[in-house]
Amino acid sequence: MSTDLINGKEMRVDYSIDIDMGDEEITVIQLVRDGIEYMMTCEGKGQHAKIVLRSLQVPELLVSLPAPIYMLVGEELLTRGGEVC
Repeated sequence: MSTDLINGKEMRVDYSIDIDMGDEEITVIQLVRDGIEYMMTCEGKGQHAKIVLRSLQVPELLVSLPAPIYMLVGEELLTRGGEVC
């Protein structure tokens, strides 16, 4: 899964929530692939951003991807007259 994530392969998100931690927001995403549950967290912004991917079967094993991170979550943005809808 980590290789697909790094290569920009599209993945189906089963659940996602944004958690406001005061000065920082963390996005928690649940993914299921081949019957295995994964949790991905997106923390920070800019040069302080990181994505952590872990299997819920063995939470101690994780893959952490440092900045720069570019990730599209959800549908592509639709624009109308230059404004984001």
